[in-house]
Amino acid sequence: MKFLLGSASLLALISAAHAQDALKIGPLTGPVGPFTGTVTDTTDGSSASVTFPAQTITLPGQSITTTGGGGGAVNGVCGSANGVAVSNAPTANLCSAGSPTSVSGSGPWTWSCNGSNGGSNATCSAPVSGGGNSAALAALAHQMTCTGFVLHWPNKVTPCAESEGQPIVIDNYSGGAIYETSTPPSGFKSVQGWGAVYQIDGASVAPNNARDTVTIANYQTWAHYTNGTWAKIQDQATIGVSGANYAADFGGAIKNFSVSTVNSDGSYTFNTPPPADGSSSVGYNDHFFFNTIPTFTAGSVDGILTEAQIKTNDAAQNLVVQFGADWYLDPSIPGQGVFNSSNYAEAGGTNWIKLTTSYRTVYFTTFQPSAIPAGLPQLLSP
Repeated sequence: MKFLLGSASLLALISAAHAQDALKIGPLTGPVGPFTGTVTDTTDGSSASVTFPAQTITLPGQSITTTGGGGGAVNGVCGSANGVAVSNAPTANLCSAGSPTSVSGSGPWTWSCNGSNGGSNATCSAPVSGGGNSAALAALAHQMTCTGFVLHWPNKVTPCAESEGQPIVIDNYSGGAIYETSTPPSGFKSVQGWGAVYQIDGASVAPNNARDTVTIANYQTWAHYTNGTWAKIQDQATIGVSGANYAADFGGAIKNFSVSTVNSDGSYTFNTPPPADGSSSVGYNDHFFFNTIPTFTAGSVDGILTEAQIKTNDAAQNLVVQFGADWYLDPSIPGQGVFNSSNYAEAGGTNWIKLTTSYRTVYFTTFQPSAIPAGLPQLLSP
């Protein structure tokens, strides 16, 4: 004879186990009964009422595993540590659901929150705060070492040691970084990041043809607000980059890029500077910039930092690039009117950095490299 005992508490445990597909019970000791139940003969269906006296029982620890019907899949979900800049690898609040893996990396750090019972996994990360940018800040200092230039493109200043080339046809350009207006002029409420590519003055240059290009990736502008926070206000990934060939140096003719391609990875490729022609006896540069100029409340921003990765497909072109930015009072003024002296002020520019066939990160900031405000987000690797 086989017996089935009805018990509400036992059924509740079994139901919970079925819902989760796994349940650990015990060890536990406690009183059972007294209670009256129904005993059923499973062979003929007959039943009888029985009474069990009160007694104490001990159950060993065990796991109940069931299958099906319970919707037991648990998806991994990142915890509150995800996305928070820290100076050391995070150890707490890694997952709000699922099982955390070990944290990997030396900054930024990554880990996963693994789901269970067929649930999905989540990938999580934490950027590095302040000190994690030491290599990037060292490269920035290298690119921004020359200081003290207060005139717009000082006349025939000797390039500083960190400069890597003097651009062609611009003998009145400094080879070093330029700090002009480190904070927006009164009332100004916008900024535009830009870059310019030239061929090195006096260097041999490979024949310029359709195969020679420049590619820029991960171009970003970060603004520092007077309340002490940083915010990304321009991002190539979302607003894009474009430009044109300008007669060197911005003296007249403008030509559309003969190559202008947004690549599948979000990078942007354009042709190298064209040689002299009937419209420009001194040749052209490559001038590129963000497609959208952001605005902010006047007086709320006290400086910026830009970064990008840039390369050429032909090192024999002997190209150099400078990154910089301009402040604007009203960025909506159409065409070249945006550059009138009452509407724009140049924030400055980097040293001239030579391009290679591998990506090189170039940084520009309106702050002195030794006095960049705290809280800077994780920068691109040099």
